[in-house]
Amino acid sequence: MTAHCWSDGTAESIDSLTERPSHIRSMLHRSSGASALVRDRDGGLWIGTSRGGLLHVHQGRTDVFSPSDGLSGDDVLSLFEDREGSIWVATSNGLDRFREFSVSTFTTNQGLTISTVQSTLADRDGSVWLSVPGALNRWSGGRITIYGRSAADPHANTNAPLSLFQDRRGRIWGVTSREFGYLDNDRFISLNGIPGGVARSIVEDADGDLWIANQDLGLFHLRGTEVVQQIPWSKLGRKDFAAALAVDPFQGGLWLGYFQGGIAHFKDGKIQESYGAADGLGEGRVNDLRLGPDGTLWAATEGGLSRLKNNRFATLTSRNGLPCDTVHWVMEDDDRSFWLYSTCGLVRIAPAELGAWIAAVDQEQSFRIHASVFDSSDGVMGQAYPFGFGPQVARSGDGKIWFPGLNGARVVDPRHLPFNSLPPPVHIEQITADRKSYEVASAASGALAASRADSRSRDRLHGAEPGGS
Repeated sequence: MTAHCWSDGTAESIDSLTERPSHIRSMLHRSSGASALVRDRDGGLWIGTSRGGLLHVHQGRTDVFSPSDGLSGDDVLSLFEDREGSIWVATSNGLDRFREFSVSTFTTNQGLTISTVQSTLADRDGSVWLSVPGALNRWSGGRITIYGRSAADPHANTNAPLSLFQDRRGRIWGVTSREFGYLDNDRFISLNGIPGGVARSIVEDADGDLWIANQDLGLFHLRGTEVVQQIPWSKLGRKDFAAALAVDPFQGGLWLGYFQGGIAHFKDGKIQESYGAADGLGEGRVNDLRLGPDGTLWAATEGGLSRLKNNRFATLTSRNGLPCDTVHWVMEDDDRSFWLYSTCGLVRIAPAELGAWIAAVDQEQSFRIHASVFDSSDGVMGQAYPFGFGPQVARSGDGKIWFPGLNGARVVDPRHLPFNSLPPPVHIEQITADRKSYEVASAASGALAASRADSRSRDRLHGAEPGGS
C-alpha cells in the first residue's frame, strides 16, 4: 500500500476513516496538520503530521510517536506499508520501521504508574495485577487502574504490595515492605503477627492454609488470619532461604527451592528429602518450582531446567538445546508448550520437542531439543532482573503470559505469534562452480550466460565436484 499525501481535504478524509474524527482533528490541529496517511492491512490508521510526529489509530485507541519515543523526527514526509506488513515512516531526519512484535510491552505510555514492574498476578476474573514501586496497577478490559496512589499525591503510598497471591476464594494477598495482608474493597488490611519485607513466594495447600517464604525470618504458616507456625531457615538446616515454593498435591507438603541451590520436600513439620547438584539438579539458585499434572517437579535454576520424576533428575542446559543455562521461570501454556525466561531471552519449547527429550532421558539416552528464542528483535527488551518478589510470571485467562521487567510488563500471546512466511527476494548476480564464474542473465528463470563454459562444466552446476566453491 502506498502513502496518501494531503494538500487539502484533510478533514473529509479523517471523517471517513476514523470513528473519532473530532478527537483526531484536534490532535492534528495542535501538530500543524497531516502530511501522509496509510490504512494498514489490520485496519489501523497511520497519520503523519507536519510537526507533531506520527499518530496510530487502532481499535478506538490513538498512540502518538515522537522523537522521545524513538521516531527519527517530528516532520513526517511519507508513509508506506510493505508486503510483510511493516510500516515505513520517512521523516525529515531519517527512516523508521514499525512492525508487530511477538512480545508486547506495557509501560507508562499504556497507563502504568511507573514502567518498572516488580511482580505480576493473573486474577481469575480476567484482570492482571502489576506491582510497581509505590503502587499497585490493575489491567482490565484494556485499561489500567491504579490502587494505592492518588493523582494529587503520586508519592503518598510507600507501602504498596510487592509480592502478590490469590487464594482459592479469590482474595488477593500482598506483602509490602512493612506488612502482610489482603485487599478488601480496594483497601489493604494488614495482619498482626506476620511481617512484611521480601517474600519471594506464597502458596496455598490443600487445606486452604497459606505458606509464605520470608527471606529474613523464615517459613510462615498462616491459617485463616492467624499465624500457626514460623520456622526459621536455620531450623531447616539452611544458612540461606527459600526463593521458591510449590505445593505437592500428590505426596502432600511443600517443595522448597533455595537461593544458594538445592531443593527439599517439607512435610509434617520437617524435611523429608533433599536434593542438590550432585543428584543431577541444575546448579546454583533455584528461581522457580512447578508441579506438573503427573507429579513431575520442574525446577528453573541457574544451571538449567531440571525435571524430577520417580526420584531421578534430568536437566536441560545449553549442552542439550537451551540457548543458555540460567532459567528464571517456567510456564506451560494452554497448548502444553513450555516457556522459559532465560538470561538470553524468552524461550519456547514445543510439546513434541519436550516429549522427545523426556522419552530419551527416561531411556537414559541423549537428545538435543530445538527451541524458539525470542530476543530484543522480537520485543524482549532488556535482560531479566530477579526482583525478589513474586509471582515473576502469570498466565491470564485468555492464555497470554505476563512477566515483569525493569522497563515494563511484557506480554506474549502463544496463539498469536507473528511469523513472516514470505521468503525474502533473492537476486543472483553470479554463480561460481569448479573455480569458474557464470553470470546470471535472468534471476527469474535462473538462465546462465557462460561465455567460457562447455557442456561438461554446465552439467557440474547440478552437483559440483569436490574442491569446487
